[in-house]
Amino acid sequence: MIRIRLHLCAALALVAVSGSVPAEDLVVTPLPISPPTATHCTVAKPGPRLTVVLTEDGTIFIHGTEFSADQLTAIASTISKIEPDAKLFLRADKTVATDHVKRVIKACGAGGMNTVIFGSLTDKDHETLNAAKKAVDSTR
Repeated sequence: MIRIRLHLCAALALVAVSGSVPAEDLVVTPLPISPPTATHCTVAKPGPRLTVVLTEDGTIFIHGTEFSADQLTAIASTISKIEPDAKLFLRADKTVATDHVKRVIKACGAGGMNTVIFGSLTDKDHETLNAAKKAVDSTR
């Protein structure tokens, strides 16, 4: 089961890396994270990347599927062999412990990914997100 899930996720990640399907279209399960806010940030240039979501409790997700750090290393290794310039795009909850962040970075580094993009929101993004949440809550 783990091997099948690993290959499926690696295939999805490779489709995203190839650019034939935007990575955001592959996310099948929204995950409850609250990214940190960055007052001074820049938007990362487009390019091949592996998007990893790290929840508050340190759980690792790729495209809505949970993976261990060892599985993440294998996925990063597969992607790095095909696309050497691929970067880790880490979307972590703002309350996640630093040790969990380090574990993800080390796992991807062991797989050959040596550039990390940290996902964050601007103050305006947070305002928009909060307004959207309120709108959804008011319909319930």
